[in-house]
Amino acid sequence: MKRRVLVTGGFGFLGGRIAQQLATLPNLEIAISSRSPKETPKWLPDCRTIELDVCDEQSVHRAVEGVDTVIHFASLNDQESNIDVAHTFDVTTIGTMRLVDAAILGGVKRFIYQSTVHVYGRNLVGRVTEKTIPAPITTYAISHLAAEHYVSAVAAQGKISGVVLRCANGFGFPTHKDVNAWHLLVNGLCKDALENGILKLRSNGEQRRDFITLTDISLAFAHLVNLKDEQLGDGIFNLGPSVSTSVFEMAERIANMVEQITGARLAIERPMEDEIHTQDSSQIDVSKLSAIGFRASNDYDSEIRGIVEMLQR
Repeated sequence: MKRRVLVTGGFGFLGGRIAQQLATLPNLEIAISSRSPKETPKWLPDCRTIELDVCDEQSVHRAVEGVDTVIHFASLNDQESNIDVAHTFDVTTIGTMRLVDAAILGGVKRFIYQSTVHVYGRNLVGRVTEKTIPAPITTYAISHLAAEHYVSAVAAQGKISGVVLRCANGFGFPTHKDVNAWHLLVNGLCKDALENGILKLRSNGEQRRDFITLTDISLAFAHLVNLKDEQLGDGIFNLGPSVSTSVFEMAERIANMVEQITGARLAIERPMEDEIHTQDSSQIDVSKLSAIGFRASNDYDSEIRGIVEMLQR
């Protein structure tokens, strides 16, 4: 018998690619949700589509009927979270709590929550583990941390198997062009490169970031779906690469890929010396996730190629 997996926000940047990855696994039946009615997408023809508003009690209860695992992405992104603080908490925090409660009542076995390394704060220095004390300073990060706490609390009470994945700086090609993913650093640089013929950085590019591909993010979530409860520990995991990469190094990768595909060599423009701002580097420790069998492949070039080729279509 197939297990049913609900991917909330399944038409979005992360949700769509994760749903595609899950669809390649045996014995899973995938459902994806959207706030408004949508037809089955061409990029995932065998899934079920459902309407879900996390702010509506009846909607969340209908959504989890017959579901074995919920993977929750339906929240506001970092830009949207700055517009209306109260609405952000209604959707990201209270919406998650409402969905968790419905999942428990509906007999869902596992709830996997997509969070962010931004819960640790900004301008991190040194090694950041799951034991690092969170110090969120943005509405986006605070709302995610509050939602995390609820998932972890009900899991600790034995009400459901709860997992929190704190994702690093993700990038990659979405399932369709309507996804708003171009504010992300790597995605935005790829778009600027093709539209303007130049890679323009806002800093000297020496800052190091923990970039992770959407492919690796998708594989990580798929890995967590099939693990046994006893393998999860407290259920909180960092997700990132094993090593960090500078912004300038990533820009060079983009320039090289654009040249491979189009034949055009792009210049990388950096600010004048007096405009340069540097910051200390940090490394997101992923040894806890590695210990349960997952390690990112960090195939940046393939992911960049996917972004560039999508933009050309």
